[in-house]
Amino acid sequence: MTVEPEERKTHERRQAQGAGAEEDAQRFIALGDSLRSSSTISGRWSGLEEARDKEQKRRALAAYEQALALKPESVAALTGIGQTYLDLMFLGLWWEAPLDEIRAAADSAEQHLNRALELDPNYGPALAALTEVLFRKIDTFGLDPTLYDTAAECARRLLPQDPLHGWYLLGRIYRLIGEHTFALDALQKSVALDSTSFPACLALGWLCFDLGQHHLGIPVLAKAAELDPQSTTARNLLGFSYIHIGRADLAQRPFDESIALALSEHSVGGQLMIRISRRDFDGAIAYTESVRQREPEAGWSWARLGEAYFFAGRDEEAVHAFEEALARDPSSENQYTWKATALPLAYLYLKAGRAEEAAPLLERSYQHADRFWQRGQEPWNAHYQYAALALTEGRRAEALRWLRTAHTVGMPGRVFIEYDPLLSALHGDPGFDEIVRKLRGREEEIQRRLGLRSEDE
Repeated sequence: MTVEPEERKTHERRQAQGAGAEEDAQRFIALGDSLRSSSTISGRWSGLEEARDKEQKRRALAAYEQALALKPESVAALTGIGQTYLDLMFLGLWWEAPLDEIRAAADSAEQHLNRALELDPNYGPALAALTEVLFRKIDTFGLDPTLYDTAAECARRLLPQDPLHGWYLLGRIYRLIGEHTFALDALQKSVALDSTSFPACLALGWLCFDLGQHHLGIPVLAKAAELDPQSTTARNLLGFSYIHIGRADLAQRPFDESIALALSEHSVGGQLMIRISRRDFDGAIAYTESVRQREPEAGWSWARLGEAYFFAGRDEEAVHAFEEALARDPSSENQYTWKATALPLAYLYLKAGRAEEAAPLLERSYQHADRFWQRGQEPWNAHYQYAALALTEGRRAEALRWLRTAHTVGMPGRVFIEYDPLLSALHGDPGFDEIVRKLRGREEEIQRRLGLRSEDE
């Protein structure tokens, strides 16, 4: 690694003048901080190249390591190194680097941050960064109880000196393991401390989205979108929230804003669902085909096109699009592509008498639903998928039981179950009609609480 030429010259000149190592170390730390802050993972959407992002991080590492060479027990330098490796982990996840590369960055970050905390057990920046590293390791490589316990301990130790950040991190950890009541309490405390904190608002809004508590989530997500004009995540979540409560008309703006920032599977999925909710199947096909032409090698663009054909009842075209999606994304690591692809394709294979080809897709679909169940995110999603799988395999009563539990844990609006071909065999069943009626009542009540419907409607 190389240090900035001017900084090296300054350091050599100061050495010749007998200047102290302490002040020089601080200069290198300040340089590292500056280099770290000059590049972020949001650069993918603002035109920065992956190589440029990584180079900035490497230069930051060189500066921190020079500081550490001057002052071997510098907590700030060790923390800076750990934070930079955390940045490299983020970049690896963002740019879909090999998992070994991501794990190596995470391990290096954890090592340096632990060393910093050995020297100063209550150093806030190191506690916050280590919590984030452990959180990301759990999220990326699977729940390890030891990692969870350590992350939660770090977040709690941060509370006395930085309660805003401490509650925010603790809430995210609780959400990750499915402790939604604790997560909601922690994130609400974080937002109460600073309602202008974008990370806290986004995390709280996302949790409320997962739980179907859109009367709480929509105002917070709208605030998050206002706080960060470049956030596609806030806009996509806000758009889907409006669809979930039966107001696709209000979803149009946030999805349009998201598309203007970045074309992605989520923003395109939102535009698709707006059209599906209006039963504009031809428009849905035309739109997703235009996206597929722009992104012909992306598995998600084919998956979204397949969804449009699937909802329109055009089975042959749907099969072709889904097969193209899986050919481009065979690993199933992209859970949203697989959620929209494997199970519908298995359903269509069974419908066409191709049971042998459907079998492995059904197995992978169960594994996919299990992942949602285990991670505690979008709890209704696993229930919904189990219902669709049970119905696909002919277990009607079990499917209804899963749909009832999906409703109780926050299943979204009627558009999903009323129009989904996977559940069409339940249409007309009294049990299914009762679930739809309850969802309609939930939509109307949430609209009232948001002031989108009068009390007497």
